[in-house]
Amino acid sequence: MKAIYNMLFAAAALTLAACTGDELLDKPNAPDAQVELRLTSALEVQSRAAHGFDTQLKEGEAVHVWVDDATTGKSLYSNNTLTAGSDGALTGGETMYFPATCNSASIYAIHGNFGNTDMADFWGKEQTHTVAQDQRSTGDGYAQSDLVYYKLSNVSRNGNPTTVGLTFKHLLSKVEVVLVQGAGKPTISKAEILNTRLNATFTPDKTDETVTVTASGTTGENPIEIDNDLSDVNEAVIVPQTLKKGTEFIRITTPGGDKLVYSLPAGKTFKPGEKYRFTITVEKGNLIVKTVENAAEGDYLLSDGSVLGKESILTQKAASQVVGIVFYVGHHEKDGSDYTDTGIKQKKCHGYAVSLTFANNGDHDKLAWEKGPNGEYDRDVGATNSRDDWNGYSNQQKFHEFIRNNSGWEMKHFPAAFACETYGKRKFDQNGNPTNAYDWQKPLAAPSNTSGWFMPSLRQLVDLFECSFLTESMRAVKNSLPDDCGYKDYIGWLEAKDYWDSWSSTEGGLQSRNPKLATHADYRYSISQAYIASSMKAQENYVRAVLAF
Repeated sequence: MKAIYNMLFAAAALTLAACTGDELLDKPNAPDAQVELRLTSALEVQSRAAHGFDTQLKEGEAVHVWVDDATTGKSLYSNNTLTAGSDGALTGGETMYFPATCNSASIYAIHGNFGNTDMADFWGKEQTHTVAQDQRSTGDGYAQSDLVYYKLSNVSRNGNPTTVGLTFKHLLSKVEVVLVQGAGKPTISKAEILNTRLNATFTPDKTDETVTVTASGTTGENPIEIDNDLSDVNEAVIVPQTLKKGTEFIRITTPGGDKLVYSLPAGKTFKPGEKYRFTITVEKGNLIVKTVENAAEGDYLLSDGSVLGKESILTQKAASQVVGIVFYVGHHEKDGSDYTDTGIKQKKCHGYAVSLTFANNGDHDKLAWEKGPNGEYDRDVGATNSRDDWNGYSNQQKFHEFIRNNSGWEMKHFPAAFACETYGKRKFDQNGNPTNAYDWQKPLAAPSNTSGWFMPSLRQLVDLFECSFLTESMRAVKNSLPDDCGYKDYIGWLEAKDYWDSWSSTEGGLQSRNPKLATHADYRYSISQAYIASSMKAQENYVRAVLAF
């Protein structure tokens, strides 16, 4: 099954047993020794931060466990029901052991909401799991709505006890709703997910590595109430299914009884184990819903990879989550980069964002484009040489390609590109020496579902200068941050200096492929004028990072 994206980690130690015997101390593989089996469990990545159990199952939740002899297929333990404790440990149930014959064991475990189902007759029969319609953090509905499963075959004992780790897979989908106040600052009394089927049917089969669920149950509004915290993540577990264009999906109710509804602008398929975030700005009488698919220029890119509308009122909490400003939406027609192997996970991106600050620490810290192991700056990396393309990301990959093919070269030998790539996680100065001088950038690291920060191409950089809205958006972030924010004073756009020059990833001269040259753009704020030029790669300039999302 496809690895799961961001819902729930559980570190839950199960005290189970299998095979003991004093002689095992001297003969750990003795066939007649009973060996204790201990399981640790974790859930594939999908945090439950808003519900307070990121790393474990909620206390009191049940996990059903089966253990078979892997060689004979004989059932050793059937529906051994364990209960999660406050520390995530799973306890109770029947004490269990490995096969006395020293055969390996196969382990099956599931957590779900099965009502009055006879779990002793579980396998090979169609089962139904139901999600709760009240999934607020004040109750147990969210935890009980989760459906997770794991199978581990041919587990051999390797000591007494033998500890085995299980990583559960999520079979359902997760919806995250971030609520932000807009014009009129309305308050919110209720938030709901609408029009999803509430039942997940499946037929468990021990011979299958995966479990496939199908949405079932009645159609209709089927409201699922979630938390309604402002500027926080409000979560729901839903059954994987496809909803049609125009389906009313999220409903917000105000204390006065006004009901504001967001309808899906296009058909949407919710897949098992995936999470889907909707950032909603609530205005008086209106909802503005932002996703990466409908971002607008001037919107705020947040640290979790979601987008917040520029019309939102930035609280300190919201401002502290902003890592960049959207400056172009959609995949630019002159961008030949392929983002399949990035966090975007598809060939074309949804848009581009620029960092809030320079990647370097001011005039004293300007960076060279190229500075080889022996100080050389005459190597052709293979980046594009066009004035017009948007190939900043693919240019960034050319540095790595060059390094793979040239012994002795490292990314530190391309200081400007390296500073962009490590923006938010930079640990080295321009000479490759460890430093904490860039620790202030840590909150501004690239979200995991983006391309990562890179040095823009010449055209990307020049087109940035045409985005007059960037000054306003960055100023809004800066003014909303607390005074003790470590990077607040670094934020700024064209007004940051009267004159500054910034490297691009475009290589060569403006009219030639001279390996000693690279291009940059210079901006003079006093006359609102930008210039493009080519200079020796050893020259030190400012550096501004961008990313695709």
